[in-house]
Amino acid sequence: MGQAIDTPAYMSPEQAAGRLDELGPPSDVYSLGATLYCLLTGKPPIEEPYVGKALMRVQTAEFPPPRQVKPAVSEELEAVCLKAMALKPADRYPSPRELTEDLEHWLAEEPVRQAVQTDLDEVAQLQGQARWAGARAAFGRAEGRLGGGGLSDLRSRLEQVRRDLDLVARLDAIWLEQLTFAEENRPLADADRAYAGAFADGGLGTVGENPQMVADQIRRSKACSRVVGALDDWATCTSDRHQLGWLLEVARLADPDPWRDRTRDLSTFSDRAALERLVSEEAATVQSPWLIDPLGYRLVKAGGDATDLLRRVQARHPDDI
Repeated sequence: MGQAIDTPAYMSPEQAAGRLDELGPPSDVYSLGATLYCLLTGKPPIEEPYVGKALMRVQTAEFPPPRQVKPAVSEELEAVCLKAMALKPADRYPSPRELTEDLEHWLAEEPVRQAVQTDLDEVAQLQGQARWAGARAAFGRAEGRLGGGGLSDLRSRLEQVRRDLDLVARLDAIWLEQLTFAEENRPLADADRAYAGAFADGGLGTVGENPQMVADQIRRSKACSRVVGALDDWATCTSDRHQLGWLLEVARLADPDPWRDRTRDLSTFSDRAALERLVSEEAATVQSPWLIDPLGYRLVKAGGDATDLLRRVQARHPDDI
């Protein structure tokens, strides 16, 4: 009694304090937790050459969390480890059995985790290619594998993907709603409001906010290309000159390109001659249909003819509505 007997880094706090009457299964749990800590990080929880100082640090649980030492450690395994190494015996697993069960649950879920990660990697690849239907299909597989549970890091990643895909679906719905009307009867005011709501709800910003901050937010989004396309279409729907200037500036900052910058020049936005020069250039043919559609609409509204432009682009994107 009163003496600490064991390897300091793996002692429980009650052992380090010499309170041998308090030893029991939770003390063994602590030592197992310290062993798990070493397996996860490659280091013992406490590295102190002086035994006296090491024992004091054990008694106060003075050690860094596993993920601080090695960020690749999963949150779930860190939580198991820290619960096993809680300062108070009552806060630990009651016995090694409960610790073992939590580890087995994590191990059983690992193959599912890997499959979900593969699906989400595929989603990211398809998002980068603006292949949204394929991305949603891969997302559906990932969601089905994870079910209602799942590890917190995968769950949060899945929820972010859901938000991105839902935003794309909402922007597509606004655009398609306009296509159901004849050009002269497009519901521009409705689309203006709908776009404003989608951007605000998607956390992308609101009209009048700092354009650079909004553009930076858009560029960080996995749906960046689709959001920029929505900005170009939104610009054809607003009747407010100030708002139009803001939309074009955000689009230029989020999607910088010499040719596209010229299409987003407020001074020539409705200038037939300037638009005709732009669409006659070869660069027009390789642009996203989300940019060409509103550009063609602007040319028609200015009294020009967009037929040749649209035929050239349609030949390049024959499967795009």
